[in-house]
Amino acid sequence: MLHVIDPDHLRLVEDGEIRALIAQRFEDFAQGEPYDPELHAQAFLAQAGDTIGTLEAITGCHLTPERFDVLEEHDACFELVFAEGDAGTVIFIPKVGDVDEALLGFCRTHAAPAPDLKAA
Repeated sequence: MLHVIDPDHLRLVEDGEIRALIAQRFEDFAQGEPYDPELHAQAFLAQAGDTIGTLEAITGCHLTPERFDVLEEHDACFELVFAEGDAGTVIFIPKVGDVDEALLGFCRTHAAPAPDLKAA
């Protein structure tokens, strides 16, 4: 699991499409202010071998349909949002790589198309 705690960490995200999406979310989180991880949503990127249990343990978020606020499918990944006031947690789950099949299955079952996919 990669905890992307500020925009400088974007260089650690190998997939260009996912990197661009996370960069956009940093702008969305901060709403014109400098991004502050103490005030704004936290971003995580699932890595090879991460499971539902791993994500729950690291983020403190429970991956059940009753707990998340948004689960959207993008071309390169799923975006799982847990809103908490102005902050929250956003977990990006890549569709390719060695991502746990149970985690991908959960995402496929519960995700809605992201607005950019609805228009396609």
